[in-house]
Amino acid sequence: MTGELLRTLSLFAADLPDPPTVFEGGSTVRGWANRHSDRDLYAILPHAGEPTDGLFTKIPCGVADGHFYRRALEDADANSDLQIWRVEQVESLMSAMHISEVHENRTAGVALTNYEIDFLGRLWHGRAISGHDEVARWQRYLHTSDARQVMADRNLRLADNATEDAVGQWETGDVRSATLATLRAYGHAVDAALAMCGEFSASSKWRARRVEEARPAQMDLDEYWAVETMRDYHKDPEAWVEDVLATCQTIAASIEL
Repeated sequence: MTGELLRTLSLFAADLPDPPTVFEGGSTVRGWANRHSDRDLYAILPHAGEPTDGLFTKIPCGVADGHFYRRALEDADANSDLQIWRVEQVESLMSAMHISEVHENRTAGVALTNYEIDFLGRLWHGRAISGHDEVARWQRYLHTSDARQVMADRNLRLADNATEDAVGQWETGDVRSATLATLRAYGHAVDAALAMCGEFSASSKWRARRVEEARPAQMDLDEYWAVETMRDYHKDPEAWVEDVLATCQTIAASIEL
């Protein structure tokens, strides 16, 4: 851990754990990074007061309590995006990763913010920078939870909403809007299948890489890419919309929650 990172963490607490719990996630860990990629760093601290550094952005959470802090760091060898989370926030986020929560509260997964989804996805595949035992403990907690089912349920709900939009728009003759809604429904359906493989993300940025690596049972890379790039759309737009929406239903039916 660099001195700059340690100095930054000390802005939140004078009595930092020794060592503090810090992990790295994202494209640099997965081997997907390019020369423009930042390192995604996460610190989990027992206590985090208001930082004295005005460069931090305070970001509200959805399921986790309160808010976390975020700022850019510039090290000698790489730029980093650092997020500071409190232990109690991570605990509340983990407590929502049980399918019983989804069954009792049908909006539990949907209430997650994009930042919370990315936190979980990056922790799942994360690499410890400091506090290796604690990082491993959080990862075991996450891996043995129902996070995959919760995330799949979330995306299936979003896919259903997009499917309803597509059908309604098509019925009114709004072909372009129906096409975009169909693509959105398919993206969520794919993300649901990926979630069951332990792949969580709030963005479609690395979706093709996730499909390639995770190899979900519902599709191979070529099948996924044909729809994502609308390869056959021009042949018969109506048939394409119908087929893709049917594929979404098939994917949904294959996922057991």
